[in-house]
Amino acid sequence: MAAKPPSLRRERPRRRIRGIPAKTESSASEVADPLIVGLLSEAAVLRKWGCTELASAVERMAAEFQNSRHQEAQVALTLEEASQIGGYSASHIGRLVRSGKIPNAGRTGAPRVAYADVPRKSLASASVQRQVDAKQIVRLAIKRS
Repeated sequence: MAAKPPSLRRERPRRRIRGIPAKTESSASEVADPLIVGLLSEAAVLRKWGCTELASAVERMAAEFQNSRHQEAQVALTLEEASQIGGYSASHIGRLVRSGKIPNAGRTGAPRVAYADVPRKSLASASVQRQVDAKQIVRLAIKRS
């Protein structure tokens, strides 16, 4: 029996893993987390080499990780918690919520911010705290006097 040319072969539908869409060219770009992309590519290599059970386990692990990331992004934080995460003051985050720049995940009298919406200061603008000892303070005081 002659093999069918590639254009006439019927592709088997890919098995869908819970939480991860079937692989298509567009879905690979939708997955933004490099760890998930790396896990899925490792699973593809394992499947190529015939380790289907191990590949399925790695795909399930990637799906669970993606689901936990999605659930984490949905957690509603108080303004204080959001300020500790993002580096901005709670009053500033409250102003952003009231102005509508950040969606309110709580209610009008008790605003909350979704973890994914917390504004974060860039590392470049974060203040760098230096360790100063007593000798350095005395030297600076003597230099200035």
